[in-house]
Amino acid sequence: MGASSVTRFAVVQFVPDPVRDERLNIGVVAISGDGLSVGSRFMKDWRRVERFAPGQAALAKQFVADLESFLPDEDRPLGQELLSLDELTKMSADFRNCVQVSAPKASLLDVGTVLEEEFTRFVGGEAALHARTQPKRELYSRARSSLESRLMERFNSPAVAEELIRAREQVAGQHASHNFGIALRNGQLYAAATAISFAVDRSDVQRDMGSAAWDITDVVAANSVPQLAVLLGEPADNRHAKELYMEARRLFGELDAEVVEEPGLDAWAAKVVDRLPRSVATA
Repeated sequence: MGASSVTRFAVVQFVPDPVRDERLNIGVVAISGDGLSVGSRFMKDWRRVERFAPGQAALAKQFVADLESFLPDEDRPLGQELLSLDELTKMSADFRNCVQVSAPKASLLDVGTVLEEEFTRFVGGEAALHARTQPKRELYSRARSSLESRLMERFNSPAVAEELIRAREQVAGQHASHNFGIALRNGQLYAAATAISFAVDRSDVQRDMGSAAWDITDVVAANSVPQLAVLLGEPADNRHAKELYMEARRLFGELDAEVVEEPGLDAWAAKVVDRLPRSVATA
């Protein structure tokens, strides 16, 4: 079987901050071995990019628009290669490397089949996104419920919880702003927490751990939050998840943030709320 029958493909990734090297897969490009057949598939819901890097989705959209305008056959003489992975990599440099192309992989399948299978694998649809994010959402929901209960016990006012508890709060660090999944703020920021689920793929857990470690380190350097916490979901019942869980306990135990395991959410909420000044009920 010759090289012309091998399809090469690459994953297109959005990397808003190359220093942090956090990546979001946004699409797949596939090229036949002879270069005469090219296809691409990109995510349609750009809200995922906006959630990943608030205010920066335009760069990723522009890259996709430029690439798609480059693909039609009429732009190249008949019989000549439409696009190479080298050209794709050069295009990414025009976007300050905020959009990057992975190392190419090979497949014996045709371009269309490669796009279908590899897009599902590396980018996924809304169902895949839901599967990755739902465990973390449930953890934040439990944390919110614990905080609401303790706030009600202390202040006897549902309005206090409604005013204080914030979701997806932006917290200033020394070098950047960071998104924390739950926080207590009433003019002043009193506490913030981020969550890590261990019921997802190993690569997702490792990415979340690295991101959370940077968030905490930068926020601690700015001394902008009195109480920081990392909420750890229960690990899945397999060796890899349990190993990552133990690594997370060690890693975050060395940082200036409280490590809160899922069974301890109520105790954490009680401690956070009990440290609030009485004045928050009248602010």
